[in-house]
Amino acid sequence: MFFKKVLKNMILITLIMSAAFACNRSSQEETAVVVPVETFTTETTEIRETIQCSGILSTSKQQKLGFKTGGIIQHLTIDEGTKVRQGQLLASLQQDEITARTLKAREAVKKAKRDFERVKNLYADSVATLEQYQDTETALELAEADLKIAGFNLKHSTIEAPTDGHILKLLAEESEVVGPGIPVILFGSTKNNWILKVNVTDKEVVRINTGDSAQIQFDAYPSVVFRASVTEIGNAADPYTSTYEVHLEVINKPGKDLVSGFIGKALIFCSLSENYISLPAEAIINATEMSGYVYILQDNKPVKKPVEITGIKDDRILIKKTLPDGIQVITEGVHYVDEDTEIKVIK
Repeated sequence: MFFKKVLKNMILITLIMSAAFACNRSSQEETAVVVPVETFTTETTEIRETIQCSGILSTSKQQKLGFKTGGIIQHLTIDEGTKVRQGQLLASLQQDEITARTLKAREAVKKAKRDFERVKNLYADSVATLEQYQDTETALELAEADLKIAGFNLKHSTIEAPTDGHILKLLAEESEVVGPGIPVILFGSTKNNWILKVNVTDKEVVRINTGDSAQIQFDAYPSVVFRASVTEIGNAADPYTSTYEVHLEVINKPGKDLVSGFIGKALIFCSLSENYISLPAEAIINATEMSGYVYILQDNKPVKKPVEITGIKDDRILIKKTLPDGIQVITEGVHYVDEDTEIKVIK
């Protein structure tokens, strides 16, 4: 009897403890359903986009200088990088042949004048015919034209600096034979502005307008910032790189000498701006490169919304403005939430 009574009491105690444990577990499960969350209030942010690019510096006006006639280069009075003034002699051809042709043309004019004067007098005396008079007059005009050509060629058997500038590159050497019009010197004018030629993608070029401001830094002067503006935008893509060329004109030169060929890094400030929503990174879930989801509060219930990611600014994720201002977006605790979850906003 005693043993049965003890066994009965033990079973009763076990049942009471099991019931208590079950009630406690049920209470814990009900408590776990309510998820504490923090929220962030949406607000429109106006972003002026910037574009990073790089390019090579050059003058806005570069010229390839050559001789009018062919010949042998006798003198090059400059070296690459030399600064020159307008009218300064840069190069010359050997003059023997050109001078001889000029002398020949000058003597031909003298003879044509004598012939014309003689026939003119004969024609006045009715000895020469009108045709003879007109032929000698034409011969004189042709001889004078040949002299002008010879004089022009003689003048352009030398190369002079068209403006103040500097020598970018020598394309030939002394004693070389060059043909008419073949470039001998690549010349850059310093009377014109400096241009940084950069290349941008098709997505970037549509955001740039003429007149947009920019900042440039050169490897030669890493601590100096040069102000610039967009002066020209390419309207056709490079067939090899599929990029578009944009010209940035340097506005200021803070006591620094610039040289053609400098490599510059530029930051273009686009005048076009767009409205975005900026969110803390923890608000975005199931994010890919360009999309993700957020949970917003509607009637104190979490509602899942897709968003389109456009970029990052500081410590915030930028999304397209598909949400109105003043909406509460769940941040902390969002990974424990779905649309059936009961939540409690703690901030």
